[in-house]
Amino acid sequence: MMDESKTKNQLIMELQKIRKRIAKLEKAETEREKIEQSLLESESRYRGLFENSKNAVAIYRAVNGGKDFILLDLNKAGEKIENIKKDKIIGQSVLEIFPGIKDLGCFDVFQKVWSTGKPKRHSSNIYKEERLKQCKDSFVYKLPTGEIVVIYSDETERKQAGLQLIKSETKFRALVENAPAAIIIVDEERFLFVNPAFESITGFSKEEAHSMAFWDVVHPDMKEIVKNRGLDRLNGVTVPSRYELKCLRKDKEVIWIDIAATLIDYGGKPATLAAAYDITERKNIQDSLLKRERQLENQKRDLEEANIALKVLLKHREKDKAELEEKVLMNFKELIQPYIEKLKMTDLESRQKMYLEIVENNLKEIVSPFMKNLSSKYQALTPMEIQVAGLVKEGKTTKDIGQLLGISYRAIEFHRNNLRKKIGLTHQKANLRSYLQSLG
Repeated sequence: MMDESKTKNQLIMELQKIRKRIAKLEKAETEREKIEQSLLESESRYRGLFENSKNAVAIYRAVNGGKDFILLDLNKAGEKIENIKKDKIIGQSVLEIFPGIKDLGCFDVFQKVWSTGKPKRHSSNIYKEERLKQCKDSFVYKLPTGEIVVIYSDETERKQAGLQLIKSETKFRALVENAPAAIIIVDEERFLFVNPAFESITGFSKEEAHSMAFWDVVHPDMKEIVKNRGLDRLNGVTVPSRYELKCLRKDKEVIWIDIAATLIDYGGKPATLAAAYDITERKNIQDSLLKRERQLENQKRDLEEANIALKVLLKHREKDKAELEEKVLMNFKELIQPYIEKLKMTDLESRQKMYLEIVENNLKEIVSPFMKNLSSKYQALTPMEIQVAGLVKEGKTTKDIGQLLGISYRAIEFHRNNLRKKIGLTHQKANLRSYLQSLG
């Protein structure tokens, strides 16, 4: 009976042990499943990071004691940079995939990282016809499992942009250094940069400029306004961007410059960039022209005053002339005309009477407007033509005129034709005597 009881207890104890083992196995299975799940999740996260990385990621396995490396995997970014599908190159030697890798120094980096276990950064540039074709910036490290991981990016565009920027900066500096205008950069007070043209225009060297305030080159007449304007610009106040400025060279010579200024960021702080042209010669020419203009204005005023005085004088002369003519007419009527009338009463020959008549008529013409009008209107008439005109006006025939003047018939006709030409009656039916009478 006791043996049966003992056997039963042993069986119960064995059963309990079995149950505990089963519980441990179930717990271990649960832990294993959790570990497997974690591994799957880790692998999924790794694969997600691997495939979605913006940088190219390649994994290599060393073979032949690090003498070569076989590609195990390549992400999408790597396929894009290399412009190839990974299925075509996985399992191939890195020397087969990139034949020029030794020349670029990359293969040496692979071997050093694999042998030392120390990560290393490396950049490789591929040039063709002296132009950058591709630039890669790589980071190489070794996994605990022995694989080599290479993370790299295509820096070609950025590198080319950098090279272009350097070229642009070189061109800009060459332009600034050789510009005919003074190029300056100033902060609140000091010169931060000046080009050679500034030294040439102002006479101050670059070293002298860096130790002085920018308004030290400004003429005292304009120093305060330039100083305030520069400070206002740095503080965001709207001020004129272009104006003419009076300055003093190092040798105290006064010069004028045309300056254009704008606000820029210089080293993270506001500064003023300005270009200034020497306009001293132009300014001097303008001043000379203004001075000459003022002189001409004064001369014009003097001439106008002289003209007014001349007009007054001429008016007086006209008055004097009228008075003189009036006196001549009065003298003729009082002193000459009575004696002519007495001579007519005497016993004269016909020829003497004719001469007396001519004398009387000529004297009348002298004091009449006929001779004055004829001489002033037709200044090209000769004295003989004027005499002939007067006799024609009195109704004398060509024969009478010839006898009175003692010249031939043909000569009288010659003078009559000249009169018609100079008066403008050629090829016209107008009567010469009628026209001459109209002038009286």
